[in-house]
Formats: sequence, C-alpha cells, structure tokens
Amino acid sequence: MRPLSDDAIVRWARDPEVGATAIDAPFGWPRAFVDAVAQYGLGHPFPEPDGDLWLRVTDRVVKAAVRRPLSVSSDRIAYPAVRAARLLSLLGPTRPACRDGSDGVIEVYPAAALAAWEIKPGRYKGPDGPDARRSLLSALAQALPGLDVGDQGPALVETDHAIDALIAALVARAHMLGQVRRPTEARQRMRRSRAGSGSRIGPPASC
Repeated sequence: MRPLSDDAIVRWARDPEVGATAIDAPFGWPRAFVDAVAQYGLGHPFPEPDGDLWLRVTDRVVKAAVRRPLSVSSDRIAYPAVRAARLLSLLGPTRPACRDGSDGVIEVYPAAALAAWEIKPGRYKGPDGPDARRSLLSALAQALPGLDVGDQGPALVETDHAIDALIAALVARAHMLGQVRRPTEARQRMRRSRAGSGSRIGPPASC
C-alpha cells in the first residue's frame, strides 16, 4: 500500500464509477464535547465530565449493538478524525458531506463490522498479525464465496491497514445494496433540531 494525498482520495471518490466511499474514521465529535470546548475557549467554565463528552450517538448505537468504539474526543483516533473532517469538507461541492451516508460517503468501523458478521478476527493488529490476517482473509472468503482479491492477497496479509480497507470496501458494497443500518429518521430529526437551535456542529438541514 502507498499513502494517498487528500486530493487523490477526492479524485477517486468523485469518479462517476464509484458508487460509495467508505472512510475508516469518525465523522465528527460528541456534540457536548464540541460545545464544551467552544464555551471554554470563550472563557466559560468547563462542565463536569460525563459520558456525553466521550461518545457520539453513533458510538452509543455501535456500543449497544456490537462493541464499544474508541472515543474520538479522548483517544488517538482523533488524528484520523481530523483528516476525515478535511476530506468531508473537500468532498462536498458547496458544503461538507452530509455524514449520514445519504450522499454515498459513509463512516465505517471494521472491527464492529466483523463483530456484526460474527467473524472472530483474532489479534490481527497485534504480534500475531500476519497469521491472524491470513485466517481472517480465509474467514471472509468463506463468508463471501464470490470474494476475489486478485493479486492483493500478500498485501492484505502484510498489513492490517490493507485488510481494514478491504473490510471497509465490503461495508461500502453492503451500503450500496441497502444492507446496513442507517440513521433512523428520529435521530436525523434530533440532529436537525439541534442544528437549528444554535448547536455548533451538525449537518445542514438539507442533508
């Protein structure tokens, strides 16, 4: 694998033949965290820390369904989240991408996807990485008999980044087929109402 610039990723994502773009990073921060930091920057007291500062609504749904995700406001995953925010800003023609999947740009969490598919990945990012990734690739092939990785097998075993990208691509395909859980209308209405009440983060009402 080779690193791609933001501009290169945007060019790929805007290709007419690309049906969906999956990004393995959070698409935002907890609303309470964003508001607390903004108010603190204006000289107001920082609130008493609670769970709302660490997990988004998306994180809570994932936690209840399969497993607890990393906290974007208190873990190193904040670094890729910043890049994802920049990519979403570049992908939107006149505004940042919607962040709810309706525009074909989706947030993915490979570990949660594997848990939802009831595939045990082993320690594929740990010291047993290559062997675990080889077993994981076999498990994916068994679950999806039509899966053909071509000559990418060695790369998928070499690094966990590559196999995470494959899982993200499979989630993107599931999204295109309507086989993923999308934000409920109730949650979408809640986000829009908060955006209209002066909240500093949230998708435009047109999303």
